[in-house]
Amino acid sequence: MEHSKKIIKIFLFGIFASLTLILPAILDLSLVPRFIGLSVTLLVFLFFLNKLRLNPIIKLDLILLSYLVFVIYCLCSAFWSQNVAESLFSSFKQLLGFLVFLLSYFCFKIDYDYFLERLLKIAAITSLIFMAFGIYQFMNITDFNKESLYRITGLNGHKNLLASFLFLNLFFLIGAVIELKGVWKILATIALILSLAFIIILRTKAVWIGFFVLFFAILIFYFKTISKKPISTWIVVSLFIIAANILFLRVLEPVILKSIATTTSASTKVTNGLDQERLIVWAKTYHVIHKHLFFGVGAGNWQVHFPDASLTGLWRVEDLNFTFQRPHNDFLWILSETGLIGFNLYLIFVFLIIILLVKCINLLNDNKKIRTLAVFCLAFILGFLTVSFFDFPKERIEHTILINIIFAIAYYVIRTAYPLKTFIQLSSLKPMFMLGFSSLLFILAFGLLRYKGEYYTIKLYDSKREGNYESTKKYGKLALSYAYNIDPTSIPLHWQIANAEAALRDFENAERDFRIAYGYNPYNRNVINDWASALLMTGKAELAKKHYAEAARISPRFDDPKLNLAAIYLNEKNFKMAKFWLNSLLHNSRRRSNYERILEVAESH
Repeated sequence: MEHSKKIIKIFLFGIFASLTLILPAILDLSLVPRFIGLSVTLLVFLFFLNKLRLNPIIKLDLILLSYLVFVIYCLCSAFWSQNVAESLFSSFKQLLGFLVFLLSYFCFKIDYDYFLERLLKIAAITSLIFMAFGIYQFMNITDFNKESLYRITGLNGHKNLLASFLFLNLFFLIGAVIELKGVWKILATIALILSLAFIIILRTKAVWIGFFVLFFAILIFYFKTISKKPISTWIVVSLFIIAANILFLRVLEPVILKSIATTTSASTKVTNGLDQERLIVWAKTYHVIHKHLFFGVGAGNWQVHFPDASLTGLWRVEDLNFTFQRPHNDFLWILSETGLIGFNLYLIFVFLIIILLVKCINLLNDNKKIRTLAVFCLAFILGFLTVSFFDFPKERIEHTILINIIFAIAYYVIRTAYPLKTFIQLSSLKPMFMLGFSSLLFILAFGLLRYKGEYYTIKLYDSKREGNYESTKKYGKLALSYAYNIDPTSIPLHWQIANAEAALRDFENAERDFRIAYGYNPYNRNVINDWASALLMTGKAELAKKHYAEAARISPRFDDPKLNLAAIYLNEKNFKMAKFWLNSLLHNSRRRSNYERILEVAESH
């Protein structure tokens, strides 16, 4: 028993550290540090699990198997991804989430009450830490419009992520208020009140909608028995999966397109507000989905492929260099990156949990405590899925940890109340320990390389601003690794290196590095445009023209490739094509005026 409690303490301490860890001197203070922290936590847990000879028996049932196959499929998608490093990073996050789910369930089986009590205390402390940062940020804003609220991020890096984290953590805070006693109960109550207040203040509509779904789910499932008729789980799950496929493949896209048409100004074709911009991103995500329907573009590669649909309508992206790294809809994100295969594997896992929880609620009328737990698991899972439809909690480690612990509690309830068929039973776990330990070591090394990459990318940015091109090259090469090759705005590091080489008039190496950058992100307008310029400098004019035209297609408001094409055609005395590209320009500039004067003189002769 002492060994059991020791292993639980190790796991919970690591979870607490992984939820709150931030490290300075990198671009994202929390994402990669928490990735590293969770990798270390799981490594240490497996080490002590093996050392203390606590050998759990793993029974692969439908729920475990569907989740495991989904994770394996995400990992396999690296083989057809454009950018393997981003694919592996995204897949490793999924794998870490699966291990949190599995090991949390194991801790519940070891000592449910001991694990739950300390988990609830950690939730209260974590919430208060996040709230302290949130309150400090809140006190430093002078006006309270929606734009100002984006400065309130807690320890999450984004207002919406803070709101969705607080929403998920409510599950544990409510449990803490009910279960804990004394000072802990008071702390949990304070944390709960502050969390609800911040959810209201932050005005994150996705979380508000998720909260209403949560509230109505509790009302429906707590006070009403849905059905006592014995219905096949697979039939219900299959019907839900068919309905979800029809929704995402047939119904949602036309609704999105119609909504864009009705909310867009007919005169300017520029949308009014961020909600319409999100709809446009969803519509462009469907372009990615249709081109890669069955297998997807690979985990983590949406950010690379979505500009292929062109950036038309996203004026902030075209004119202000704003970037989208995710589609603000986790379902479309999964569908675009893992295709129908991965999407349906994910749905099988989620719908199995939901349907079996409903069945357990009906079966547990005599056990009020476990029934209430099942209702809250179901309600929070439905609420989280609602939030996921409008936002991107899948990206972050802290959200991954919390939702997988909730999944683990739900799984524990299901295994307690409902007989699940075991397909494979693993009792000899030494090979599994070795596989898990070696995998986590690799994942940890991967995370450390990404940390190094972000660290040197900041130095690269500083050198570039100072005009120190030799240092830009040096830091770009130091940042590069098999784990990290594009920055958080999807710009390949080779593009930064190539621009520094071009500034140093090293055009041959610049062309090579632009070509490598194009391989990592072939739909980035700056990469395509600058590679075309390097091709032109090395005497490959026809290929340069092709890529300039592609950059103009992807970003119609981006004038650089059009001006470059106009210059080429003026030199070739092809005045018709030069005029075509000059007429397509959307902004006035000195280059445009010069080219128009040259064309006017040429046509007059």
